[in-house]
Amino acid sequence: LSYTACQVHTSTADASQADADARDPRMTPEMGAGCNPSRPLCRHLRIKKFTQTHVHFVDGTSIPMPDTIIYATGYICTFPFISQVEPVKGAPKPDHQLLSDGDIDGIPNLYKFLVLAYNPLLAILGVPNKVVPFPMYEYQATYLAHLYQGHIQLPPFDQMLDHARSDLEGPRPFIMGFKQVAYMNDLIDCVGDHQSRLGHVPDHWVKSRLHCVEQRKQRLGY
Repeated sequence: LSYTACQVHTSTADASQADADARDPRMTPEMGAGCNPSRPLCRHLRIKKFTQTHVHFVDGTSIPMPDTIIYATGYICTFPFISQVEPVKGAPKPDHQLLSDGDIDGIPNLYKFLVLAYNPLLAILGVPNKVVPFPMYEYQATYLAHLYQGHIQLPPFDQMLDHARSDLEGPRPFIMGFKQVAYMNDLIDCVGDHQSRLGHVPDHWVKSRLHCVEQRKQRLGY
C-alpha cells in the first residue's frame, strides 16, 4: 500500500502493540518489508471517533479523513452449542470452549482436528489456520462424507480423545502451515479405496507453495 497510496496510517488498540508493531521487521523498509522508504507507515493508537473531516485517536491526535479505511480487526469465534452436545455413551460432557487468539487457537477434543471426540456426529471444518483453505476443506469434507456413510470406522472414544490431546502438544498447534500436506494425506489414507477422485497432495502443488513462500520472503521480508 505504501507504494500506491500517498500515505498509509495504521491504528492499534494499545500502546504496547503499537510499540511491537514499530519493532516488527516486517513493517520496516530497511528489513525488506516492501514499504516505500519515502512514505513510511504512520502508526497511531486506537481510533476514538470519526468526524466529517478527520479521524481522531485516543491520544488526542488526528489526521485528515483518508480516502479509504480498511478494517482489519480480526475476530473471535465462540461455539456455545458444544456445551449442549449430548456425549456418546461413556464420554463425559464436554466443556464450552472459546476459539480465541491465545495459545491454542482452536478447539480441543477434535479428533483429526475435525470430529468432536465426545460425539462424532458433530464435526467442525476449517479449524486449522495458516493453510490453503479450500483444498483442505475438500479433503475434510471427503473424509466426513465417507465417515458418515459408514466406510470409515472411528476408534473408541478414549483413543480419539488421546489422539486429539496429542495433537495439542507444542505451541499453537492449530497453526498448521506446511503440515497441511501431511494432514490432508492422512485424511485421504483413512478413506482408502472408497474413493478415487482425490489422492495424495501432488508434488507440483507442494513445490508451487514453496516457491510462493520463498517469493514472499524475498519481496516482503517474512
